[in-house]
Amino acid sequence: MLDQAQFLISSVDYINNVIFSVDSGYQRGKAASTASPSTIRYAVIIIDSVNKLLDPQATALRNISLHVTKGEALAIIGRAGAGKSTLLRCINMLARPDSGRVVVDGRDLTALSGHDLRLGQREIGMVLDRDNLLSNRTVRDNIALPLEFKGSQNIGIRAQLDMLINLLDLGEIEYAYPSDVTRVQRQRVAIARALATTPKVLLCDDATSGLDPEDTKSILSLLKVINAAFGVTLVLVSKDLQVVKEIADRVAVLDHGNLWNLAVRLMCSQSLRMR
Repeated sequence: MLDQAQFLISSVDYINNVIFSVDSGYQRGKAASTASPSTIRYAVIIIDSVNKLLDPQATALRNISLHVTKGEALAIIGRAGAGKSTLLRCINMLARPDSGRVVVDGRDLTALSGHDLRLGQREIGMVLDRDNLLSNRTVRDNIALPLEFKGSQNIGIRAQLDMLINLLDLGEIEYAYPSDVTRVQRQRVAIARALATTPKVLLCDDATSGLDPEDTKSILSLLKVINAAFGVTLVLVSKDLQVVKEIADRVAVLDHGNLWNLAVRLMCSQSLRMR
């Protein structure tokens, strides 16, 4: 019987063989400890030897090293409990690593705290599997929330809201309340809210969970537009391998807190997006 790690790697073999090839900087079952200088030079996210303990008996992440370049779409997959969401939360410092570094857009977030850390976190948007909209605020006011926290001027808030509502096709519901709109519309609002402060990185933690195939396709199309039009770097966690196939430039496989595989899209793939 295959152990969990072998099963995981087998489960993405069709991705590696059809769309992706194994990154020469990584080995199956063991991540390379260093990346090339050229990779680091263009990286908007640098995860360097990150470890995270949940408690003394449970390790969520083990010596994870990973670099994500500007405008890239990286998918992270793995079994439940593999460490996928913990890794996302370490990127935006909602979970602070016990050791190692997380650098986003040139800032070492692990060396920051208080106001300086909050400034760095503004470069990172996050969309969860639940939209977490405030029920007593309209769609427009939910999107405005990060800008209000940031202290933006009213005229700047209005301009940004108008742009996002147009981009995400929310004009018909901008004054509606979350209880009055559909699940996929609420997820679009959550994406707009995550983009309100014009982040350089967008983290998506199972953002299409619970959506039907048609709604999933619409959210993925929207994320592609955001990635292409604004150069926003995407890091996505998903249980759906079709999502990975549709949007990812690379896929990372986690199991028991270990990075087991990192694959890159083949240049010959017909579905390759120009970068």
